[in-house]
Amino acid sequence: MTIQRQPDIRGRHGLHLIAEANLAHPARTSLMAVVPLGVVDDAARDALSTALSSSNGRVLALHVHDADQGVVDTFTQDWNRWSPDITLTLLHDDGRGVSETIADYLETHPRSCRVLLVQPWSRSARRLQLEHQVEHLVNVVTCRQGPPTA
Repeated sequence: MTIQRQPDIRGRHGLHLIAEANLAHPARTSLMAVVPLGVVDDAARDALSTALSSSNGRVLALHVHDADQGVVDTFTQDWNRWSPDITLTLLHDDGRGVSETIADYLETHPRSCRVLLVQPWSRSARRLQLEHQVEHLVNVVTCRQGPPTA
């Protein structure tokens, strides 16, 4: 790749990446979808549906919890009652926060496996915090789910 200063289609000058002739073609790679969940609801359903549709069925649901065993038990019971046939992984938040815990978990995946991080719809600023935490991970692509469908 080379960088050249050229006008764009509107005549504005900017820096553009110019592909060299020996650039490899795009190729299919292994993809796993990861969906962080705080609750089992319509937003979770939609995010998991997107994940299933995008990853050939390789989906992992993550739930980050603190030391409150009652919250973990309630979430696990809701998950088991719903029984979506998707692997659920429970991660312990040791005080660093949900976003940091998920980012640390995603860092353990080999770079040869792309991770599609599908974030359920939420009004919370956590979605942006999580995107910020994973932006340095070259094998992670983030996807923000819109509001739940009826």
